[in-house]
Amino acid sequence: MSDKMVRLGIKMDALAQWHQKIALFPLIGRLAPSRAFMLIAVLVGLFAAFANYDIRQSQYQVWQANKQITFLDETPLFSTTDASYFVGLARQYKQTGDELDFQKKRLYPHNEIQLAEAPPKDSAFDFPLLSVLIASFSADDSTQTLLKTAHALLPILGFMMALGILLAFGASGFWLEGAVAAIGAGLAPTFLMRSSVGRIDTDILNLGFFYAVLGLTIFAGRAASLRAAISWTLAAAVMLQLFFWWYDKAEFGFAFTIGLVWLSAVTSRSWQRPLILGVLFLLVSGLAFKTIGISSDSSYFVDTSTTGALIFPNTFKTITELRIIPFAQIMTGITAFYGLGVFGVLGLAIFAFRHPVLAVVYGPASLFALANFLVGNRAVFYSAPMIWFGVGFLAILLVRLALIKAPQIIAKLRDAEMLASGLVVALIMGSVFSFHKSEAYVPSPSFPKEIMRGFAAAKDNLPETAVIATWWDYGYASMLFNDYATLHDGGAQSTPVTHYFARAILAESQRETHAILRNLAQSGLTGIQQNSASFEAAEAHILGPNYQDGPPVYLVLTKQMAGWSGSISKLGLWDTKTGQPINAEASANGPILAYTNLQCEPGERPDAPVCNGSVFDLAKGTVAGQPALSEVTQATDGKIEGRNPLQRRALNSIHISEVRDEGVSVLLSHNRLANSSFHELFHLNEVEDALFQLVYDDYPHVRIYALK
Repeated sequence: MSDKMVRLGIKMDALAQWHQKIALFPLIGRLAPSRAFMLIAVLVGLFAAFANYDIRQSQYQVWQANKQITFLDETPLFSTTDASYFVGLARQYKQTGDELDFQKKRLYPHNEIQLAEAPPKDSAFDFPLLSVLIASFSADDSTQTLLKTAHALLPILGFMMALGILLAFGASGFWLEGAVAAIGAGLAPTFLMRSSVGRIDTDILNLGFFYAVLGLTIFAGRAASLRAAISWTLAAAVMLQLFFWWYDKAEFGFAFTIGLVWLSAVTSRSWQRPLILGVLFLLVSGLAFKTIGISSDSSYFVDTSTTGALIFPNTFKTITELRIIPFAQIMTGITAFYGLGVFGVLGLAIFAFRHPVLAVVYGPASLFALANFLVGNRAVFYSAPMIWFGVGFLAILLVRLALIKAPQIIAKLRDAEMLASGLVVALIMGSVFSFHKSEAYVPSPSFPKEIMRGFAAAKDNLPETAVIATWWDYGYASMLFNDYATLHDGGAQSTPVTHYFARAILAESQRETHAILRNLAQSGLTGIQQNSASFEAAEAHILGPNYQDGPPVYLVLTKQMAGWSGSISKLGLWDTKTGQPINAEASANGPILAYTNLQCEPGERPDAPVCNGSVFDLAKGTVAGQPALSEVTQATDGKIEGRNPLQRRALNSIHISEVRDEGVSVLLSHNRLANSSFHELFHLNEVEDALFQLVYDDYPHVRIYALK
């Protein structure tokens, strides 16, 4: 074995010598370390971290200055649906310390049934690290205090994220380029929108942990002595354990292991050291006990999912961040300018050619952008530091080339190369920081405060066993503000429950709506699974009178849900027997039904306004002279006051709504949507009294109905 390794080492040396001859010239390598180098590296590194802190802190100050939009009374809101999940678990950690108490209220009653006999999960490691941090720094368990604490943590986490990126490139000697990567990636549009104010989620440190572990494995792989290599490997393994506590994705860990073994093998020219380091890393990090891989029937890759004999639509197909985007959009998302992105890719290519060994280690991080073409654009931001590293690398290379042509008096100055490189890095970083300060991207809350007020109003005003039935986006937020069980949420949106809820609110019979929702609250996913042997059995279950002893159910409908009607109808108008959409009559978009908010101006007659450039004759039911409108309804403050039938065979309806202090809105919709329970209950307040009772009314924002 040793003779083989010796021969392999000789071949590798020969390959390295050949590569040195063709790899252009030494200027493509690292800057020589010096006292000036270290000083500049520290300064630009700290600036990168500060910039990430400052941008996010400034965003929160904008929120504080606009509390009428971004706060519910004195409680800051959030700009991601998952924020309520982490904050809710933080509250559970402070209150009972048992993670299962939180989980049992999710996907109700399925989780409660499945976890009824489960032992407590009362260790801090049973909770996400983000939730533990929020709870640990929060003075009490109130929603307001927990959310304020979470917001205060975000800029600090941004600072730490930048240091993790800096470490990844500094480990291979490219500290200045790493600083460019830290500020560029941290403020990249594709990442900033996932880590800005209100984004109480793991993304902000996913990037930091990923690159910190990568940096520590590079230190381990490049270490001169075995003792140093083991020390760095242990540090990397502990950091990976923290990463798993933060965001448990084993796929990342195996990429680090491959890089560590590869780099150690090339550096040491032996098989013993990479074997020792690899095994040590796998065992100490816990990676050896994890599994990886995404199954071929994962929701990322299929259009439908099956439960027994039933075929359901894939909810993931309606989620924006899972859509595939073109290469040009990837580049502008990372650098804001397509040309700058291409510049970074070119720099990265030159780096890979000059440093192929390191290119293998950094390769997985670079390839995350390609994951866009498999699982959508949500993972693209992991490649942002690599592209920005390419920008810094190529910019410094061009400066060093320019110094060759500079007057000798400049070129011979002590540390001229270092000072010039530091200057160009500072200019890049200053430009990035100034650009983002001037652009001042600040997201709005995910949900308007009026809707959150409706969920908060339910707290303590409903029975303890109440179940909230609403669209999955609100699942976590509802639990955070009122602590009642929910049918589904952001972690369960791909279950059959989502289809049946969508079908319920789109039903043309309130009795069908009532039956589906009551059965979902009675047996939920468990009941669906138990009755999925055939389409007929499933229908008999979901529409049958099986809910007499079920919990009290409260249906929450919102203005946002009207805006989401396209996605809701895509999932609800579906034949679970054939696995095909149920197209609305003569609809150009098949099952996708949405409201169109018409912009109208007075026409020649009061009943013939000009809307979106066409004359809508509300007396004859024509649009631009063609029969198009079957009905016009009028409502004041969300209560119907008039209904005017028009063209009997027309497929569209007009709804004119006047709301006190908000003016008049005119909605155009397909009749299938206008005849739905959602439209009747939310927009018209047309209620079958034997089935529903309005218990909270803040139209046009939110309405809550109790099911009888």
